[in-house]
Amino acid sequence: MNNGNLLWQSDNCELCLFKFGKLYTNTGVFINQSTKEAFLIDAPYGASQGLADLISRKFSIKALFITHSHWDHIGDDYLFQQLGAKVYIHRTGREIIENPEIIKPYTKCGFGLHPCHVERGLEDGDHMEIAGIDIQMSWVPGHSASGMSFYIAKAGVVFVGDTLFRDAIGRYDFVDGDKKQLIASIKEKILTLPGDTIVVPGHGDLTTVKYESENNPFF
Repeated sequence: MNNGNLLWQSDNCELCLFKFGKLYTNTGVFINQSTKEAFLIDAPYGASQGLADLISRKFSIKALFITHSHWDHIGDDYLFQQLGAKVYIHRTGREIIENPEIIKPYTKCGFGLHPCHVERGLEDGDHMEIAGIDIQMSWVPGHSASGMSFYIAKAGVVFVGDTLFRDAIGRYDFVDGDKKQLIASIKEKILTLPGDTIVVPGHGDLTTVKYESENNPFF
């Protein structure tokens, strides 16, 4: 797809990475050319416009997986729901997605958030097959109570939201953050994946499990 970085390709399937919104939020897009199906991981402001080419080619966007309920990852969620995507987030984030007014005092960004129906609240250990590929899900609280990672084993890629960054960890000073919980989430749910797994953080550069295990100063 145009303007996206290709993370993985096999047969007629592609996993691409885009950056959208004021904070250049990383957005994953998986497409299956054979079935004309797709799914997204995170939907920041600008994602719908940025993916207009995909939408115009009439791909069926089957699902939107949200890594956590902070404003910079959910701005366009309702637009993709209008296109038919089923929206998934950890169960603790469901209330915010469906009633975003409750976080208005904390956004401090002036952007409007729109209510969006959550198809089902996710649980630790869930997995789904969407658009012909399996996605494994782990609850990774600490940056946000609703933090989830999405591991696509076949592609060797894990999307971790703002839980882990290259040489750093996510913030834990939010109302639903907790440093001890964050460190435990990373050690138990992310760094236990195969070393060559590509880690896609919510913002910034890609990294790998091996690199963070050996170089991240927090471990």
